[in-house]
This record gives sequence, C-alpha cells and structure tokens, in this order.
Amino acid sequence: MNSKRDRPQAPSRIILYGDPSSPALDLTQVQDHLSSLVQSRVEVKGEFFTPARSPGRESLAREMAKARVRTVSSRDPDFEPLFGEVEYERRILLEPERRHLGVAYDGVVLATMASSLLDPSERFRDVLHIIFTQRLLATFDDFDRRYHARTSVFFHPNLLSTSGLVEAPAKPKEYYLARRAMPEQSLPLATELMKEELRNRFLDYDDPRTTDVMKGYATQALFYHLTHEPFCENPDCCLFNSHWQEEVLRAQRPGALCPLHRESLTRLLSSGIGLSDAPL
Repeated sequence: MNSKRDRPQAPSRIILYGDPSSPALDLTQVQDHLSSLVQSRVEVKGEFFTPARSPGRESLAREMAKARVRTVSSRDPDFEPLFGEVEYERRILLEPERRHLGVAYDGVVLATMASSLLDPSERFRDVLHIIFTQRLLATFDDFDRRYHARTSVFFHPNLLSTSGLVEAPAKPKEYYLARRAMPEQSLPLATELMKEELRNRFLDYDDPRTTDVMKGYATQALFYHLTHEPFCENPDCCLFNSHWQEEVLRAQRPGALCPLHRESLTRLLSSGIGLSDAPL
C-alpha cells in the first residue's frame, strides 16, 4: 500500500446488515458496542443478500449458486451451477428467516459479489460494511490445498457467518472422541448428549452468547478497516484469531480489547487519519 488512495481509512459510517435466521443475534447491541469504540455513525439494516440488490431473484440465485464450494480439495470458480442448485438458492432468498445448512460458499467469491451489490451511494472507502449472514463461508488454503470453514472474511464489505461461528472453530476434543466411539446409528443421540454435557465449552445455533461473541468479530472488522490487521496474539483480546470454540469463548469474554489494542485504537483515532470519500 504505497498510495494515499490505498491507505486504510477511519470510517465515517458503519453499516450492519442482519441475519433473519439468527434470532439470538441482537444487532442493536453490536451497534452500541461499536459506537463505544469509535465516533462513527453506526446503522443497522436488514438482510443484505436480497433480489432488490441485483437485476432480480433469478440472477442473484444463480450468482449465489456459482459461489458454492463444489469440492473441498479444489477450486472451480467457472463451473456452471445445476438447476437444482439455483432453485435451492432461490428458496433461501424467498425465506431468509429459515436456516439452511449443509452448503459452503467460497468467501472470497461471495465478498467480491457483495462488493458489486453495494448501494452506489454507500460504495466508498470510508463506509465500513459488516454483513452478518447464515451462509457458511470457506476459503481455500494454498498450503494444504483445501477449503476451510471460516467465521469471517474481511474485505469490503466484511462477511461474518453465524453458521461459521458454530461450524468453523473446532469443538473440544472430547466431543470428537465421543462421536468416533459411537456406532453410526447412535450418532444423533450421542451428539445431543455431548452438546448438553459440553454446552459451556462451545457455541451452538441460537446460542444466547451469539451477540457478545459477534461484538468481537465486528471489532475485528473495524481493525481490518483501520489497519488491515484484524488479529491479536493475546488469547484474552477479542481480536484473537481463535481456531477452537473454547478460544472463541475466552477471547470474547467480556469481548474487550487487550490494553495494547485499546491504546492502539485510541492512538489511531487521535492521529487524524484522513477520511476519504473516494469510491471503490
């Protein structure tokens, strides 16, 4: 980043887009949290991925189907989606309040598509967009040549997955050991029993802790916007890049910045970082 145009800019506005399928997520609390960190106008809007943002439902459903992860071990960005895949995406668009599981989406492709769908009047570098979505995000790792589930994809706009919050960070080892020891026909019951026994050690769907945890991920999006570095090595900082559910719960309790990053945020915001109304 050598040019002034490419420097991270302090947000003049922050726009949060909700996930209707996640009733445990209270965006007004996330709004209040971000307002306590920065003197930016923080707004809450509804579902981002709606047909109104594209030429129509059919077009958006097709683009969503093209963003799907087809195989875990390879990328295929140019595949033609099947009719049934497009129909599945159309159902999600028609019923955004229902949770649809079992499909992963290439987070980079989805974020790039979301960027093109931003309102032209809000497509500026000083506007921080944070989209909460039920869609499970995944990114391809060139090191091990496979996709990995993610809670967050930081871009412009940022994507935070409520499904990824449950599926991406690994559960306690005891959970997997118990599942491995059970015969296949007993897995549904065993899974529910383990969820009950270990419920304080990982997040599940409609978890009452969802909002507090998402405050931390929204703060990561803010730091990505300011510095292009959303993470911290301190496991007690909400910017910690958690890979285990227990790390998530530790880092987001109480969802606060570590002293180093709180000081860093104060310094950044008092340094007169110039706001830019340059379009993307």
